[in-house]
Amino acid sequence: MTPFSFQILTPERIVYEGSIISLVAPGQEGYLGVLAHHAPMLAALTAGEVKITEGEGKPCYFAVSGGMLEVERPGVILLADAAEKAEEIDIQRAEAARSRALSRLSHRRAETDITRAQAALIRAMNRLRVAARRGPRE
Repeated sequence: MTPFSFQILTPERIVYEGSIISLVAPGQEGYLGVLAHHAPMLAALTAGEVKITEGEGKPCYFAVSGGMLEVERPGVILLADAAEKAEEIDIQRAEAARSRALSRLSHRRAETDITRAQAALIRAMNRLRVAARRGPRE
């Protein structure tokens, strides 16, 4: 397979930069795949898992919380609101965020922002799902 350049950028940092052979990302209308020589496109992303395959066939997983995917001839750029590699995810922090969101949703008060609590739950569950993909710890 033909490799292409790929970057994951957030407002804070470059999360990933390298050459890959495939990409699967969470588009707002479903997951989408990209290989080398893909037609140029721009797609809105939602919270979900990004899977890339590096040149030697090694998969890498990232949790993203939304953003944009830009496919151009020289390569692909994923501009994410937030992104973390599976190995970087703090599982205790993600579990705490999930618990807080579940608590807000189950013990609703008048001032509870339900939409915000649901979005927090989705992000936390996504981070936990992606963290489970990381390889064994050394």
